[in-house]
Amino acid sequence: MTSLNDKEYLVDENKVWFTGGYWPEGVPKQLKDVEGIDITPLWKGFIKSADDYGIWDSDICIFAYGSYMERVKLRKLFEYAKKFGTFLYHTLGIRKGDVVAIDLPNSINFVVAYMGCQYIGAIVQGINPTYKPMELLHALTMTKAKVLVLMDMLYIAGPATILPKTSIKYLIPSNFTDFLTADEETIQQLGIPSAKDKIPSETEDYKVYLNMGKIKGKYRTPENIVFLVGEDNPIVEHKEHGVIYRFDFTKIMFSMGNLNERKFLSTLVKENEVIVDMFAGIGYFSLPIAKHSKPKIIYSIELNLESFKFLTENIKINHLDNIIIPINGDSKSEVIKLSKSGVRADRVIMGVFPAPKDFIKEALTLIKESGTTFHYEGVAMKENYLSLFNEFKEIAEMSNYKCKLLSKRFVKSYGPHLYHIVVDILVSKD
Repeated sequence: MTSLNDKEYLVDENKVWFTGGYWPEGVPKQLKDVEGIDITPLWKGFIKSADDYGIWDSDICIFAYGSYMERVKLRKLFEYAKKFGTFLYHTLGIRKGDVVAIDLPNSINFVVAYMGCQYIGAIVQGINPTYKPMELLHALTMTKAKVLVLMDMLYIAGPATILPKTSIKYLIPSNFTDFLTADEETIQQLGIPSAKDKIPSETEDYKVYLNMGKIKGKYRTPENIVFLVGEDNPIVEHKEHGVIYRFDFTKIMFSMGNLNERKFLSTLVKENEVIVDMFAGIGYFSLPIAKHSKPKIIYSIELNLESFKFLTENIKINHLDNIIIPINGDSKSEVIKLSKSGVRADRVIMGVFPAPKDFIKEALTLIKESGTTFHYEGVAMKENYLSLFNEFKEIAEMSNYKCKLLSKRFVKSYGPHLYHIVVDILVSKD
């Protein structure tokens, strides 16, 4: 049985702070000499405190994100912790004395992970979330931690590059949404980013790339992503709102900042609509609309051959062949072909940067007698959002169409004082 007389609890009384006249008189140098002290596992200490203070059903953790607030009672917190500890023990084989590194900010997630480790006697190594990769490598090398619990977005920020050099065997990604009890729609509206689908569960699954450039060019492609370690296969699958997006992330940009817009746009679509997506990419908007709404047909136009290849793949893997027609070509000429073939759209999506002003005239040939809604995107200062509407309106009125601004959305910050803005415009014949 463990005792305070065991050597691991005894300190060397020859240390300078004891012998140099610094130690206060009357203060015991050894824990064993402190009256009333004994060894109690921290988990039992948690339980004793909860019993002593009668706080089992008190709100012990509060998570706030914008206007949303989630309260967690102590009893529920213990349940979460026991489940996590049980997972570590039975699924991952973590035992008493094994080190679990926790790289999480101050959150419910950290408390659950910490208490779960105490439940099974694992040793917790707290990691500062602001550590740079080499600092993290040094910390994990010292302790030989077997498990790393981390906020999913932190993995993308740097740890991936050094983990193959450590003793980490298992990665457990976490996200602020893990302990939210609201319905899925409410959680998605919070817009909390996630990267869990990009994190391998074991180190053998690593493929690590370094982004050394920017997004640039006509096709908005990553400039310079370099392979570092693992399996050199840049094809990934990202699942979002029940839709699977497959793409090569070294050649195709995927903006997590547009997550809410991809979901929201599908809520505007009415049954049996005819939709033309003029800059479809890999199916950013076409796929969720086809999946969650009930359009009659979507014409998805994409010029970039690399993106078009994945657009056609994504249509198949999401089983949407009967709704989406992929078209490879310049949307300026392709919409004219559609118009001449008799296609008239209920909705036209013009989601590309910079704002596709030069494509407006051709897009207007798709207008129905009853009117067509255009989703026109661009970048502007917040107070100047009307500039996007006005440039569209000016060209439309030259062709004898009238425009009505239905709504506008600030999708995300794009730079100092600049925003990615979407204006919804109803266009009809004058």
